[in-house]
Amino acid sequence: MAYDGRLTAPSSATFIVTGARLPQIWATTPEGLKQITKKTAAASNPYKIEKFAKALVNVTPADAGFSAVIGDTLEIVPLTNPATVRPGDELTVKILFKGQPLTTNVYATYDGFSKEENTYAYYTEGHKDGTAKVKITNQGLWMVRVQHTAPERGEDYDRYVARAVLLFEVK
Repeated sequence: MAYDGRLTAPSSATFIVTGARLPQIWATTPEGLKQITKKTAAASNPYKIEKFAKALVNVTPADAGFSAVIGDTLEIVPLTNPATVRPGDELTVKILFKGQPLTTNVYATYDGFSKEENTYAYYTEGHKDGTAKVKITNQGLWMVRVQHTAPERGEDYDRYVARAVLLFEVK
């Protein structure tokens, strides 16, 4: 499943491509994880999940657009300009949940690091102010990923989960 399209991004400024998946409800069953609610027989640990993605395109050293906050429920905001980062450097990011700093685990990897699902080149724990530093070890397309679980009950679920990714290129 994919949406395909074409656009012409401005070449003189950072262009941010965003996407969000509408909330879904999942639960554990004896057969594994399924998209069902807590009302389903044998369902346990039901949760509502949303996913958010942000990709930075045409980032340049002189443009501050890379640090724009777009307002996703869970968002990764780079504080270091990815256009200035090289292998061996650290990229500082800030994690926001509902616009407020969030302390959480941060995972990062680059294209080609591994073909294994959920395998990351780097892991760190965020600070109380929501910031975290990611060590950049290679050139190429990088992805930073975070997840947050919050207590929230609904008619069909018992907790809320949000995931966010940030994509950018290291030259």
